[in-house]
Amino acid sequence: MSGVRYDATKFNYIARATANVPVHMVWHTAPATSIEEIKKHEVITGGVGTTGTHADLPRAQNALIGTKWKVIGGYKGNDESRIAMERGEVQAAISPAILFNEQLRPWLEQRKVKVVVQYADFRHPTLPDVPAVTELTNNEEAKAVFRFLVSLSTLGRSYAAPPGVPAETVVMLRTAVQAMLNDPAFKADAQKRGADLLPMSGDELGAYIKQIMATPPAIVNKTNEVIAAR
Repeated sequence: MSGVRYDATKFNYIARATANVPVHMVWHTAPATSIEEIKKHEVITGGVGTTGTHADLPRAQNALIGTKWKVIGGYKGNDESRIAMERGEVQAAISPAILFNEQLRPWLEQRKVKVVVQYADFRHPTLPDVPAVTELTNNEEAKAVFRFLVSLSTLGRSYAAPPGVPAETVVMLRTAVQAMLNDPAFKADAQKRGADLLPMSGDELGAYIKQIMATPPAIVNKTNEVIAAR
């Protein structure tokens, strides 16, 4: 509905099944294969659409830490941007970390790509040696901007109930979802499918939402400034 606004802190958070961490990979023929090298050499990256993670995070890095990402947007999906990278149209692309469990693991093993940064405030267990974007600077303002930008990664695949749901119903939902996430058969099926499970409790999730919603206006303004830069 047009014009509808919600207060995220008023929802009842049930649980998170897993995070959703995008990672930036560069093709083996790119002129740079690390963030430090990308501060010296331009790397062309394909973006899905013209805004969002594929465009905002590279531009924020350019503005805050001096990288030289060049964003070519307009691709319709992750598959298209990856194909563009394979055929030399661009030199880098962003994909979910989970794909390196199965689908994209051969690229890592054959050294066709190198993952240079994770767009989260933690390291995904599939890629423990790859830094999170929040680790790329010691500047507190820059860190705060990156934390704000990657908050969707932490939210990931979460469950929530609307405001006004009775407390006993929230407890019942939390108990049921937690039982599902702890179920050995459910875990085995996730592993078989190459999926990951990085659960977070409803209380932890609610606290995280409040923390993000309390981001100072100065950081929000700075975020808008750096993602608008070209």
